[in-house]
Amino acid sequence: MLISHVVPPAHLYLSDLGDYDFCLAHLALKDANYKQFFIDRKKQGRTVYMDNGVWERGVPIESEQMIELALEIQPDYVYAPDYMNDMYKTILSVGFFGRKANRTPGFTSKIIGVAQGSNFKEWFICVGRLARFPANVCDTIAINTLLFPDLYAEEEHEGARRTKARLKLLHQIDQVHESLSHKRFYATGFGATIDAKELLQFPWLTSVDTAIACIMASQGIEITEENSTYFKPKGIIDNIVFEDDSLATRNMDILNTWIKGGDPFAILV
Repeated sequence: MLISHVVPPAHLYLSDLGDYDFCLAHLALKDANYKQFFIDRKKQGRTVYMDNGVWERGVPIESEQMIELALEIQPDYVYAPDYMNDMYKTILSVGFFGRKANRTPGFTSKIIGVAQGSNFKEWFICVGRLARFPANVCDTIAINTLLFPDLYAEEEHEGARRTKARLKLLHQIDQVHESLSHKRFYATGFGATIDAKELLQFPWLTSVDTAIACIMASQGIEITEENSTYFKPKGIIDNIVFEDDSLATRNMDILNTWIKGGDPFAILV
């Protein structure tokens, strides 16, 4: 499985520690240097994904702006606008975005639709609805980490709840994956860092992006075998600046080792 580390604008060179690059659209819209970095990376042959900013902002960048930005950066994959925990609005948005993008001269990116739902049942239904779109409207279905009040409520930590909820959904998808095999599947974000190990159960998952290594490092927290099962830091990547990036790179190395099937803690001892 491939991994991309979402990195702060002040430390874009850390993108080299991932298998591909991940651009946050809301930052590219306001920071010309940030945007140019990904334009150049694409020209250099790196694979570039462009997110819609919903996790950081609470609402996604609108379709028109996303398409205009995609024309500039020419990412390989672009997220259609999705709405947190709203299956119906997300499905309509993916369809609208895909049709509008396909009518736009010069738009060549493949489109990612993120599964959403207000409960676990809707979340699974949303996967099936996204799978009905033709490839030029939704090429890839992304599975994020959602939090539901009635699911794994016995878990004290949010990271553990998000990790377990996504694993439950992935196991359910796995049971019917043959009927969904015409779609590419992707994991977006981490619940807890153990996801780097757990996601390997599903060979049909192609890749995953995460900002967790840098956000934890910005708070002085190293990924350990103990905290990997439950800890999810609060915060966003936007304004992080490291005086020393060694903890960030150490955290990334741990996740990279895990996602490639190794044991990062055996190596670090």
